[in-house]
Amino acid sequence: MTEDKYERMAREWLERQHGKIGGPQADREVYEFAALLREVGGEWVSVSNARFWMRVSETGSCWVWTGARNKDGYGYLRDGESTVLAHRFAWASLNGPIPDGGQILHHCDNPPCCNPEHLYVGTHADNMRDMANRGRAATGKTSRYRGVSKVGRRWRATCGRDNKHVGYFDTEEEAALAYDVAALERLGASAKVNFPLPAPPDDENGG
Repeated sequence: MTEDKYERMAREWLERQHGKIGGPQADREVYEFAALLREVGGEWVSVSNARFWMRVSETGSCWVWTGARNKDGYGYLRDGESTVLAHRFAWASLNGPIPDGGQILHHCDNPPCCNPEHLYVGTHADNMRDMANRGRAATGKTSRYRGVSKVGRRWRATCGRDNKHVGYFDTEEEAALAYDVAALERLGASAKVNFPLPAPPDDENGG
């Protein structure tokens, strides 16, 4: 079967990324990629932009980046030789270059969200004001619990040597418990937690 221009565009881009491709799995990926390019007309969106939107889940009000995230929860990707935050890429792909000194901020306060309707251009001062208003401004206050720190009016939980962001919580104890869950998921029974796990029940049969 002869490929149309969108299928050729999709296959050429994938082969530039991965080398010569073939087989049923590759054909499916080409088909899905070409369908997206065909849907948007292949005009306003570059191949890299189309590839980007394939990694965004539009299942709710927030369109969540499903790729890699940094320790603060923001998505990121490689764009050529540079690393770009996903929400900045999303805004620029639809609106053009970000103004000099501009920051792309979230109305929804959800770091991995890439929904253009939730994003707006602001300044560093706007970002600091948002952080203070939403209780995320750093205070430097430490916690009695492992993996927990005070950020504005809320408590932040991070996990591991890479300080992977777990979430923001209203109480210190909620953040500590969230840390425990994340630590157990990453390290299993060897994880050091804030609240000791209950001992297994005695075997009444003595076995």
